Amino acid sequence: MAVKTMGPLYGEVIQQTGDTYQQPFHLPDEQRQPLYHLGYELLNHLNASPAVYSLQFNITGQEIIFDRIFPFPHPSSIASLGIQSPDLLTCHWLCLTQQPILDLIIHPIHLNS
Repeated sequence: MAVKTMGPLYGEVIQQTGDTYQQPFHLPDEQRQPLYHLGYELLNHLNASPAVYSLQFNITGQEIIFDRIFPFPHPSSIASLGIQSPDLLTCHWLCLTQQPILDLIIHPIHLNS
């Protein structure tokens, strides 16, 4: 999640499989919407300043289990390099330097991966 002065932007989920990370990981809308809500509520409760925050969770069946929130790009953010524009590390820098981020876009070649 990238927190800007205008509010949060939500990136695509990054999946961990073994020792590797992959983005995007498709979640159906009925799982994605509660995650957006959880992220929004956590950031609001923390009075989060502009930065990239990484929300860690597990999915068991249809249940989403919150683990923790990192107030910086988690090492899994490396999975966004070359996949998302801007990548999460660049987003973090843009947030910290109060530069605009208009959108988080997955490059079309990676949408059906």
